[in-house]
Amino acid sequence: MKNRNIKIFFILAVMLTAAGCVQEPAEPTAQTETELKIFHAGSLAVPFEEVERQFEALHPNVDVQRETYGSVAAIRQVTDVGKEGDVVASADYSLIPSMMYPDYADWTVRFATNDMVLAYNSEKSKYVDEITQENWYEIIQRDGVTFGFSNPNLDPCGYRAVMVCKLAELSYEEDGLFDELILKNTAITITEDNDRYLIKTPDDLAPNTDKVTIKPKETDLTALVEIGALDYFFIYRSVAVQHNLHFVDLPEEIDLSKVEQADFYKKIQLQTVDEKTKTGKPIVYGITVPKNAPELDSSLKKILKLATGSPYELGLIDALAEPFEAKYNCVVEVTKASTGQGLELGKQGKVDVTLGHAKEALDTYIEEGYGVNRQAVMHNYFVIMGPKDDPAGIRDISDLTEAHRLIANTDSLYLSRGDEGGMHKREKAIWNEIDIDPTIEDWYLVSNDFMMASLRIANERGAYHMADSSTCTVMKDELSSLDAIVVGYPNSYEATIVNPEKYSHVTYGLANKFVEYVISSEGQTIIAEFGKEEFGEPLYYPDAIKETLKLATGSPYELGLIDAIAEPVDLVMVHAPAAEEEFIADGYGLNRTCVMYNDFVIVGPEDDPAGIKGMTNATEAYEKIAESESLFFSRGDNSGTHKKEMSIWETAGITPEGDWYQTTNTFMAETLEIANDEQGHFMTDRSTYITLKDDVTLTVLVEGDPIFVNHYHAIAVNPEKCPNVNYELAADFIEHLSSAEGQTLIAEFGTNEYGEALYYCT
Repeated sequence: MKNRNIKIFFILAVMLTAAGCVQEPAEPTAQTETELKIFHAGSLAVPFEEVERQFEALHPNVDVQRETYGSVAAIRQVTDVGKEGDVVASADYSLIPSMMYPDYADWTVRFATNDMVLAYNSEKSKYVDEITQENWYEIIQRDGVTFGFSNPNLDPCGYRAVMVCKLAELSYEEDGLFDELILKNTAITITEDNDRYLIKTPDDLAPNTDKVTIKPKETDLTALVEIGALDYFFIYRSVAVQHNLHFVDLPEEIDLSKVEQADFYKKIQLQTVDEKTKTGKPIVYGITVPKNAPELDSSLKKILKLATGSPYELGLIDALAEPFEAKYNCVVEVTKASTGQGLELGKQGKVDVTLGHAKEALDTYIEEGYGVNRQAVMHNYFVIMGPKDDPAGIRDISDLTEAHRLIANTDSLYLSRGDEGGMHKREKAIWNEIDIDPTIEDWYLVSNDFMMASLRIANERGAYHMADSSTCTVMKDELSSLDAIVVGYPNSYEATIVNPEKYSHVTYGLANKFVEYVISSEGQTIIAEFGKEEFGEPLYYPDAIKETLKLATGSPYELGLIDAIAEPVDLVMVHAPAAEEEFIADGYGLNRTCVMYNDFVIVGPEDDPAGIKGMTNATEAYEKIAESESLFFSRGDNSGTHKKEMSIWETAGITPEGDWYQTTNTFMAETLEIANDEQGHFMTDRSTYITLKDDVTLTVLVEGDPIFVNHYHAIAVNPEKCPNVNYELAADFIEHLSSAEGQTLIAEFGTNEYGEALYYCT
């Protein structure tokens, strides 16, 4: 049977390869049993070949089968041809949501970047001894010189090549350059409107084959240049490097590589034969698992990698992971490591979260920028186990420093872990404090092993050993030669997420959810109860328990308002009146209180293809969008925004359907970004638009309809329906929202950063 998680492991391997983190392959140990079908962009052929080699070596029961296409064609293997595939990878991440959401995929991972170059054969291409970054466009216009690019209707590299030619005309201020290179040699057309350009690529590109060669995908052109049948072609840098081709390194103003140049790139749009519009933007690759992947279902899981020592060794992590995995449909993979080893794994980007107990080492780790979101989680106690006859005479001393001094003064046998873990670091700090170097003494032994193994060695040798109280409790019946001689001060454990700015492949979102879960009332209760039933006492003591109010809401949290009002539900804050009334009528909600409002607006491209700019009637605007079949994005997620949108379509008597109507199944901000990337229309709340207006080119086209007013109500969950809710705290929070203090916070939220309020008081 196919392992469903193998698809995600492959995607992780792709991202780790991009980050330079794939380990050396192991020797195969089993016969191939599983096929993994990949449809991918041609520019990924060489790196995916390497990923395939390493992945199959690490997973000898898997046969990776790759099919190479232009990105559009790769996606169409699933959406149009109907093939079953496990992974789809595109050279333009935005093609996945625009072509596959919601029917064929519902998530995308962005995993690599690239840039455009003009590649050539240093021995066979014409005028290679003359070509430079400044004159390349003059060279390829010369008589007898040929150049090529892939089909813009099938391959992102193709439409990016055409965009590069227009960007070059603008950047070099060479009027007519685009005409000479593209318009005179193909059936491609271009129009200008207010310093923005729309290029259209028909089905029949009709290239002048004496000058221009167009192939289905960019790698089809590589062989032609290698044999000298083509002089130059536009290609990704990665492909040119992989094929040992020379190339002109184009300026960043035109090579589609820099976020800083995004405003310049988006002057150019290209409409393919299927009437999908692409906007010039930095090149970012995307990857996903199609919904029709064989044997794929909701059990496909994300992976969270955690490094820790004793908490895993004693079983606490398993106790925390089981409900977390069920809640977030993921897998928690643990590397058993001392604190020092765990931090080193974090520095190498090999884990997502560390849980350890070495304060000074963690301070340095944070200062160096490797860790973020440091959180105190729990503690146990430092304990010195020792021989029952206690030759050093330290029994019941509470001062660890004094106990170590007496052990040294009596030359009593002492075992150190010596592994640079949290326990060893604490031990070394104690020896330094009393100015003793025990490593030169015969009575000082080193185990270089974990806690439980070290305690067993100490038990066999009759040696003193500093451990944590949790491990000592678990092993007390096994340690026949030792007693807990000294119980010292608390030994605090802290969770830290690996900084995603250091390693972009870190699953930061899931890691953050895990840390939040561990310090939540549910996680802290598990910690407080762990060990009581089996050992008669807890093994760890929670450090983050506090009374928690659970709140469910959308944009107010996304935009930061909830963080401004309260520390992070026993209530909901929503904006779907009909659903709220049903919620109340069914007995699930109490104390429904209107706490604030904003309004919806319809945003769209500046050129206003639907002709709705300035309208104040939402229903009529929707009618014109549908009539013109102008691209429109819907959240499609049954949110308050989606319910409002659908009520307007219903009023207009329209059932929106067809290629022009796209569903994202995601939140407000992400849908607005997708609409911006594709230059479509979207009904967003004004608050979200204000926070993103500097990052998008979409403009407000329709506003002011009374139907757009968007009230938010806070509703406490009825404790008679859900006994576990904190009704009293929820009621207090609603009262706080309605108070003069709460309303002032709402009224002022956003004014400092954006120059206007994001929400209005009721």
